[in-house]
Amino acid sequence: AVSMDLSSSQLTMTADPEVSEALMDSPEINRRKFSKTHRRRSLELSCMSLKIDLAESCTTLDTVRNELAISQLENEALGAEVETLETQMSEMRQKVSEQADLIRRLKRKSKEWALEKVNLRVQVESLQAECSRHKLETRRFADESARATEEAKEMNDIVNFMRVHTERIIFEKEEYKKQLSVVAGEETVEEVEGMHQSQQQKIRNWFGGKSEKEYTQEENKKYAGFQQEEADMEEESEKTQKVSSKEKKENAIVPGDEEAEERQNQDMNQNNDTELYERKMSSSSQDSSSEDAT
Repeated sequence: AVSMDLSSSQLTMTADPEVSEALMDSPEINRRKFSKTHRRRSLELSCMSLKIDLAESCTTLDTVRNELAISQLENEALGAEVETLETQMSEMRQKVSEQADLIRRLKRKSKEWALEKVNLRVQVESLQAECSRHKLETRRFADESARATEEAKEMNDIVNFMRVHTERIIFEKEEYKKQLSVVAGEETVEEVEGMHQSQQQKIRNWFGGKSEKEYTQEENKKYAGFQQEEADMEEESEKTQKVSSKEKKENAIVPGDEEAEERQNQDMNQNNDTELYERKMSSSSQDSSSEDAT
């Protein structure tokens, strides 16, 4: 007899065909067969559910993979945007640094322009002082020239008057000689000549003990001396202008040069002192001229 604990395959292999058929029809075999079928079906159902779960898991995994890929793409896009923003930030930093450098340069230039403005103002004030001094000198030269011209006119009028007076005296002398030759017994020639000599002596006294010719020559020399003195003064003023312009160029204030600024201030003070002295001298000369006129 075959043991009941053996499996159906073992029974099939060990038992005879008749015995096996008998065993297959037995309730125990049917029960076992049903249990195996039930177990197999339950396993199949479990496998199917596992397959379904696996398919769902695969779908979920695909979804997660897709989301991960999308997230990676988004991260790459964000990384590109971050790089772009960093590039823009670096460009903005560079522009800000350039603007700061430009502002510093402009501030430095503004300081230099302020120093140059002060230098130009000092030069303008110096030029104004020099122009006022030249105006005073020109006015003084014009006054002296006008006074010399008036004196020359007066002397010329005196010379013309004396020439006319001398010609009249000579004419009267000739008339006296003619009268002496015509009228006899009234006056001698010596008396007429004595009268003429006395008249000439009067003329010499008018001219300071000099003849008309000598007096005219001296006056012409004086007038020529006045003209030469005026020309010398004009030449000296031109030389002074050239020297002062050269000194201005040499004494121009360089930004940051304190010695040049101090030298410029000393020159301005000296020019102001010179201008005050010239004003005092001109006022004193005007007072003296007014006293002489009185």
